[in-house]
Amino acid sequence: MVMRIGTWNVNSVRVREDRLLGLLERHAPDVLALQEIKVESHAFPREGVEALGYHVTAYGQKTYNGVALLSRTPAEDVIQGFDDGEEEDPQARLLAARFGDTHVISAYFPNGGELGSDKYAYKLAWMRRLRRWLDRHADASQAWALVGDYNVAPVEADVAMPERWRDTTLTSDEVRAALTEIQAFGLVDVLATPSRGRPVLVVGLPEAGLPQGRWSAHRSRLRDGAARGAIHRRLHRPGRAQGQAALGPRPRLPRPRMKRP
Repeated sequence: MVMRIGTWNVNSVRVREDRLLGLLERHAPDVLALQEIKVESHAFPREGVEALGYHVTAYGQKTYNGVALLSRTPAEDVIQGFDDGEEEDPQARLLAARFGDTHVISAYFPNGGELGSDKYAYKLAWMRRLRRWLDRHADASQAWALVGDYNVAPVEADVAMPERWRDTTLTSDEVRAALTEIQAFGLVDVLATPSRGRPVLVVGLPEAGLPQGRWSAHRSRLRDGAARGAIHRRLHRPGRAQGQAALGPRPRLPRPRMKRP
């Protein structure tokens, strides 16, 4: 059975609720992972989403960060945050749940600020902790999809102007090594790996109305070609290898007026 999984850094679910509903109606994913919902869990605008037949699982905080999973079926085995026995991360960046036989993780990686800063140290520690989280919680015999905003450019081809982002918190050797270590759990990049006709298990969705691809950015950043804020989709392949593909011909969405958060 094919499961359609999308991911979108919504950058305020309240501001972009109309676009979110339009995306759900147009693409009808089985699971949609959101990052930067920027509302507390209880304040997530559920009514319109639920009217479309989706269940809402949210892990948020006031003003900043926050992740969510919107799904056709109720979420099971929900894990909010790292839940690893260590001091809990005060920032709501990680949410996992099971839908049938597939586990989906919505992750919002820290940006990292500037190299050498406390925020950069936090980013590296967060990524290493995520790898330990996978070792602790993820069963290698099951299907796991890690989707979200990684705030990492694994290769220079991921940015429009590589020289502009070289030696930053998005491209440093340490950050790329930390991402490689996460992938070493057994994850594959479903955009970079050809499907070779195998069943589609996961697909990434861009922000509604913006170009489809690994990168998504606000229109103001697209103007100068400085795409950033990487949106990635990675998949654990248990047993038989699963493939990837796009949703097929993507209908051209009307360009709604960009609202400022």
